[in-house]
Amino acid sequence: MRTPQRLLRVSAILIILLLASCTGSAPSGETYVWLDVPVDRSVLPEVQPVKIEGHATSPGGISRVEILVNGALLTTLDNPPAEGVLASFHTEWTASEPGEYTLQAVAYGANGLASQPDVTHIRFGGAAPGAAPSATPTLPPPA
Repeated sequence: MRTPQRLLRVSAILIILLLASCTGSAPSGETYVWLDVPVDRSVLPEVQPVKIEGHATSPGGISRVEILVNGALLTTLDNPPAEGVLASFHTEWTASEPGEYTLQAVAYGANGLASQPDVTHIRFGGAAPGAAPSATPTLPPPA
């Protein structure tokens, strides 16, 4: 079913248009990147493979996207597939142990200019924030 992909593309285009409207016009030659998945502050109960997905844009196209974990290069994705100036990228990663990790994406335009990094945080192990307590509450005796 292509509906989620189409919705994601339309959302990405709307975000680009919103960014352009905030500055009055899109800055010429700038490169942008954003991570769609995983969502920032995700908490997973145990270490497991994680999909890393996102989009990037630059007037001349995107030549590569670098994915970093805790500041170390995980992978470089050369010439990601694009529709016009909007490129999409994806990879998968598995943490070596439970803990907190910082994921970053940096895109490079065909003109060689790098984007500002987009950052998301993920934690493996532990309960999700706002999870219900595991103990059963004690009720006061009837009056």
